[in-house]
Amino acid sequence: MADSVEFDPRPDAVNEVRRLVRARLAGGGRADLEDDAVLVAAELATNALFHGRGPITVSVSTTTGGPVRIEVADRSPVPPRVGPHRELGTTGRGLTVVTALATVWGCELTPDGKVVWAELGGETRADEIDLRTLGSDQGVPSAGNIEAAVG
Repeated sequence: MADSVEFDPRPDAVNEVRRLVRARLAGGGRADLEDDAVLVAAELATNALFHGRGPITVSVSTTTGGPVRIEVADRSPVPPRVGPHRELGTTGRGLTVVTALATVWGCELTPDGKVVWAELGGETRADEIDLRTLGSDQGVPSAGNIEAAVG
C-alpha cells in the first residue's frame, strides 16, 4: 500500500514529509521502523528540495512484516552523489545517513527528472549508529551506479 503526496518547495515541506511518514508507518503496521524511516525521508526530501527543481512527490509503501520503501521524486535529472563533507560542516551528510540506515537505496531517472528511493527492513537502527563517524573515510559510495554501490 502506498501514499503519494506532492509538496511545493517551501521551508515547512520537510516537516510535512516527516508527518506523512509517521502517519503511514503507524497505520501500516511498521512503527518499529518509524524513527529510521522519518530520518531517511527527511534527508531525501531535503536533498530534493535543495538540489532538485520544482515540487517533490513523496511516496511511502509498506507491507506487513516487509520492507518500507520511501520514494522522493523531483524534476532534476541530476542523480544524487555521496560526497565528502567537512568535519564541522552543517551539510553534506544526508546520503551518508541514508546509506547507514537503509537496507538499499538507489536512483532512477524518469522522463520528468528522477526518483531517489530507499528501503528499510529493520536491521539497522538509528540509535545504534554514531553519525559523527560517518563520512568519506568510511568507504561510502560516490557517483556512478548508486544502487549497485549500496545494495
